[in-house]
Amino acid sequence: MPSTRRLLLVSALIFVLGFKVQAQKNNAFVGVWEEVGGTNAKGEQETGNAGMRRIFTADGFYSITFGRQCAGTQVVNKPLPEMSKEELLDRLRCVIAQDGNFTVDGDKMTITRRSANVPQNIGTTQVMQWKVENGELSLKILSDTGQAPVGQITRYKRLK
Repeated sequence: MPSTRRLLLVSALIFVLGFKVQAQKNNAFVGVWEEVGGTNAKGEQETGNAGMRRIFTADGFYSITFGRQCAGTQVVNKPLPEMSKEELLDRLRCVIAQDGNFTVDGDKMTITRRSANVPQNIGTTQVMQWKVENGELSLKILSDTGQAPVGQITRYKRLK
């Protein structure tokens, strides 16, 4: 094989392998994650949303769901159609839900909310720094949208 062809083949192989490594790095967080804790902007430990689920898809969509029951919420054991307005509102006041799309640029992830249970968040964007280390995803808030302060770090374990 002439040296020019060999050089071209080796160059193409290096390019393809480099592209594959970069794609794997940028897709490292794709999957289903469950919140396990984190720190607030002051660096204090927090576990208030432990159990919340985040899903990132390979085609750039994300969703967050958390059907928690807040402290002080009365447990009502009857079908939804039989609940009073007050019982329904109490049951739903601590539910977290949103979805949208995301883009990645290096270690920065920008999410754009399509829907959110907090109306003022619909259509907003947020920038986070992401890192996957030892099987754990961490997201650090870099831009404030009113709910999660800059500097807050949330950690997740992979479910799938």
